[in-house]
Amino acid sequence: MAGFTEWTAEDLEAFRARWPIGTAQRLALELYQWTGARCVDVIRLGPQMVGRDGVLTYVQQKTGNPAHVPWTCPAFGLEAQRADLMRCLPGGSLVYMLTEYGKPRTQKGVSQWFSAAARAAGLEGRTAHGLRKYRMNALAEHGASVLVMQSWVGTRLCSRCRNTHAGPTVAG
Repeated sequence: MAGFTEWTAEDLEAFRARWPIGTAQRLALELYQWTGARCVDVIRLGPQMVGRDGVLTYVQQKTGNPAHVPWTCPAFGLEAQRADLMRCLPGGSLVYMLTEYGKPRTQKGVSQWFSAAARAAGLEGRTAHGLRKYRMNALAEHGASVLVMQSWVGTRLCSRCRNTHAGPTVAG
């Protein structure tokens, strides 16, 4: 994850100012920043993956590791960060990320499409993967354990986390 620039709170606000709730770009931002999912996985996420326990669970394409994201259940005090995502979610589809034609987005195009949306918001060098880093650090800053972070983003690599004066953060 070293080569990708982590998003900041200011980056998120700039993107949100450019892309309001109701746009596909805003939905993508909120899905990426809340789930920490990779592009290959975020395009597959949908309401059928949310269990009765309120947890969105999926198996990652890249690693085969499961990810468990608080969806409607308590979220370690981060419920306010989840609120915008919940306002963006479309209804009536098996996947959340759809094209303007109502079709599921493809892995090939979603990364470039999202990076172009970030550039349109004045954010050069910001990618979906940088939001994965943002999510892990947001969890660490709110006191989440390494196990919670691993479960949330579906990683088993403790080496991604390091301790700093401000607490555990994701190694850059």
